[in-house]
Amino acid sequence: MRIWADDMPKTSFVLQIGANDHEAVGASGRQDIVPYVISLGWHALLLEPVPYLHARLTAKYAGNPRVRTQQAAICPPGTPNVFKCNRNRTAVLYYVETTNITGNWGSDEADPRCILDNPDHHYLLEVASFSVQQLLRTQGQWHTPYACKMCSQRLQRKLPSSCLRHVVWKNVKDLHVPCACLKRVVRMNQHIDLLFIDAEGYDDIILREFPFAQQQPTRVVFEPKHLGPTRFADIAHYLRGYGYECADMIRDSRMCRQSVGTSVWQRTTGRYSFFSYKQ
Repeated sequence: MRIWADDMPKTSFVLQIGANDHEAVGASGRQDIVPYVISLGWHALLLEPVPYLHARLTAKYAGNPRVRTQQAAICPPGTPNVFKCNRNRTAVLYYVETTNITGNWGSDEADPRCILDNPDHHYLLEVASFSVQQLLRTQGQWHTPYACKMCSQRLQRKLPSSCLRHVVWKNVKDLHVPCACLKRVVRMNQHIDLLFIDAEGYDDIILREFPFAQQQPTRVVFEPKHLGPTRFADIAHYLRGYGYECADMIRDSRMCRQSVGTSVWQRTTGRYSFFSYKQ
């Protein structure tokens, strides 16, 4: 991806949906090309719905006139007035709360301080989803006796080896976040050279809402691992209908995989067909 970005004009534009704070350590964070293209001088619009993450993101790019941030989400179908693009719409987003408003500080199996300042668990602080079930799927991913031993040392009290067993579901909270109108966002901005989506299981839904008939980004990147094989195959077919192909297949004929951290799609027909398919 970096080689491709290096060859693009410095006036290129990226739209990122689910930007986090650009300090992410999760799978998509390690493969997030957006901070790099911003460092090249690209223009950017970064959408992040979680207030404290949006605040960090805004602070990171304070003084950079090429970067705009917006505290908003592309809300899923079913949100009231989502298709009418009405202003002042909100939707419920779920996240893992780490302060003691949940009352779980001191708990033997749900103390959220066990996931703070720990790079193996920091992913849980970055996850937010419109689906509480999607959030609960992370429960137990990092539950190990060693992790509890480390947390016991940090909190300076004895904890059982099951200390992370309920750390997600007992600390899940919800908040109402503003909804951005995707069609309006696209209409009000220049040509999108890179569309980057990380929406914790809603990536394919957002892609189906994107007005590809009016604008085709040069590259589309999304996180496929939460979709499952069937949904991934469906959205792959959908993108191919608009002239996109999986960049991995273009590069070395490998099958495009649903289990990877990010899936990269290149526009192969139309305006940008003359670009070489570099990684």
